[in-house]
Amino acid sequence: MDRRPMRLSLTLLAAASMLVAFGPVGAVTASAASPGATVSHLTYLGTTSLRATGANATGNGDTVNEFSPAGLTVDEAIPNSGTSAARLPANNVPKVANNGLAAPGNEMVRTFAGLNHYDQRNAGTGGYTQTQFSLEPPDQALCVGGGSVVESVNTAIAAYSTDGTLKTDITPLNQLFGLAPEIDRNTGTYGDFTSDPKCIYDSGHFILSILQADVNPATGAFSGPTSVMLAVSASSDPAGAWNVYKLDTTNDGASCPCLPDQPLIGADANGFYVTTNSFPLFENGFNGAQVYAIAKSQLESGGSSIDAVNVPVVAPAGFDGPPYSLQPAKTAPGTPDVAGTEYFLSALDFNATLDNRIALWTLTGTDTLGSTTPSLTLTGKVIGSEVYGQPPMAQQSNTGPFPLRDYLNINPQPVLYGGLFDRAQYHTELLNSNDDRMNEVVYAGGKLYGALNSVVKPAQGTVQTGIAWFVVDPSQGTMANQGYLAVSGESLLYPAFGVNSDGKGAIGVTITGLDMHPSTAYAMFDGSGFGLLHISQAGPVAEDGFTGYENVLPNGRRPSNTTGVARWGDYGAAVVDTDGSIWLANETTSTTRTLFANWATQITHVQP
Repeated sequence: MDRRPMRLSLTLLAAASMLVAFGPVGAVTASAASPGATVSHLTYLGTTSLRATGANATGNGDTVNEFSPAGLTVDEAIPNSGTSAARLPANNVPKVANNGLAAPGNEMVRTFAGLNHYDQRNAGTGGYTQTQFSLEPPDQALCVGGGSVVESVNTAIAAYSTDGTLKTDITPLNQLFGLAPEIDRNTGTYGDFTSDPKCIYDSGHFILSILQADVNPATGAFSGPTSVMLAVSASSDPAGAWNVYKLDTTNDGASCPCLPDQPLIGADANGFYVTTNSFPLFENGFNGAQVYAIAKSQLESGGSSIDAVNVPVVAPAGFDGPPYSLQPAKTAPGTPDVAGTEYFLSALDFNATLDNRIALWTLTGTDTLGSTTPSLTLTGKVIGSEVYGQPPMAQQSNTGPFPLRDYLNINPQPVLYGGLFDRAQYHTELLNSNDDRMNEVVYAGGKLYGALNSVVKPAQGTVQTGIAWFVVDPSQGTMANQGYLAVSGESLLYPAFGVNSDGKGAIGVTITGLDMHPSTAYAMFDGSGFGLLHISQAGPVAEDGFTGYENVLPNGRRPSNTTGVARWGDYGAAVVDTDGSIWLANETTSTTRTLFANWATQITHVQP
């Protein structure tokens, strides 16, 4: 996921540091007969559905077994795993222009509240009632089509009409996928760990992906088997039937059992693609990026016999660390795909400092997917770019209320609903900007568009988090355009960049600073750059969630996140609609909360 886990149930385990050994530099041909390539079968698990009642979640939201004991061994050390010294000196922090702020204009069609922490914590019906954990951050998935907007967060999903009206139940991901509930509070039995939802709408079908890991039902600790699970709607109606599949990832790496951290998804005319970062579950290490290619026609037809090709990822010349977080492209409606080709972008800041390169990855032979002899070739190329680098933590307004912080300060106690908190005086939380890996990528009009979090220094401002964006011409393997997005005195977090086939689009972010609560904002892209940012939803209160306070695992180990820094993000989402408009999903805050968290999501629709 990002260098921290996309989901935090209570806290995180220590990060990995071991590097995977590379093979020869160059292209790797992946087919059933190719050395290193793996063809496996998706396991078909039957059908499921989202209840089409639109019932709102209810409940008190705070009880025993409030947090999952399953930590997540994550790629916290990936951007700090290079074998060379820092590529650029610290004084190369990008000096950027101030884009400035303005109220929304006519380009904003609508904005409405998506899922929040209270919703996901209290989601569930029948045997899944009151079985969800408190967790941060939300990790938004968004897909739009057929008159519906589907949003998923860690760990719930719901569908809306395009006007924002809820049209299904808010459903736990474990319930949708037919897995054991996260926690049965009557028996103390733990169920499957799920995380990192992503989704797309394609040819009349919604496709949702998640990370899944088995746990010991008595302790909640990881037990070994892992997978990427897919739910594919049988039609354009998200309230109808969905087909469920499992891709076993337990042994996909050099040192396993392995965890497929942060599954990222994309699609071209032929295939559906999932990339992960593979980590050993029970020891330190990093097995490298994994790429899986699946015939899209088979997946969307509801077939029960579907293959997935695991394509080896080999570092091209110019790498000084392991490839990680390859972001597959999603093709914008109206853009013809390059025949038999899918593209990916990734960042190259292996030292968690500053860098001026990104990587373009080209997967050819995708038209052989679904055949008895799939033959795929993945090649990587390093492209020079503007400078970007490890972003700092983000500040927020000190204006309250802070009910959780005040409760902990007034009633310091080591155990609260199963979570351990230090006896300490807590202060206003910072927000975690995570790292500078590539966020969502879209292929539109023959170009690739991507963006990432970066340290920046606006004119007449201090060092803060901003956005670096890139436009790559994959046919030439060159940078076609690039730039920065920043507002002096404010931090911009977790960009979601959507561009239509005409090369026009928008980017959505969280914006936060000492003068405002965490809010959502967007900026319009005119084909050459961005203008002012527009706040689509002003955060009503400060972030006051449990991850920003000094919580520890039940076994006493401290979290790997910095003390006083709340988990945020870890990503937003952008969707290009068939009419060329852009849907954006980003994180803000809500006055509707449980004791432990008050994150919220906002969905905004803009017309370039």
